[in-house]
Amino acid sequence: MRSPTIAVLLSAALLFHPARAPRAQERNAAASGPQQRADAVVLRHSAAVLAVPARRLRVERPYAAQPGGGGDALDIFEIVMAVEEDLGIAIHDDAIYRAAGVDDVDSLAQGLSIAELQAVVREALSAEAD
Repeated sequence: MRSPTIAVLLSAALLFHPARAPRAQERNAAASGPQQRADAVVLRHSAAVLAVPARRLRVERPYAAQPGGGGDALDIFEIVMAVEEDLGIAIHDDAIYRAAGVDDVDSLAQGLSIAELQAVVREALSAEAD
């Protein structure tokens, strides 16, 4: 039989396990508002697709310059599709290109940062709410 102390320690370790951290941040963000939830969802899907822990991502950097080799346009569209499904919204490609300041798919990963994608998602979420 395990002692209660070990059970408490195991519970605490599971609660703060890195794999659970993005979901916990997302729940906290959902409690503080849909805009913060949108940011958390983009960050979680970016981490999953890029296979990099969310805490290592730098939201101000373009996707191509993220840790672990960065991402490309296909990664960005995979993230966008997952975010759309998660939040039940539609994100238009032209809004993504506008945010990145580019007009072709080849430059997208060099021009679009996580923060810019979060802004596009917040804008789409606001438009859906109206």
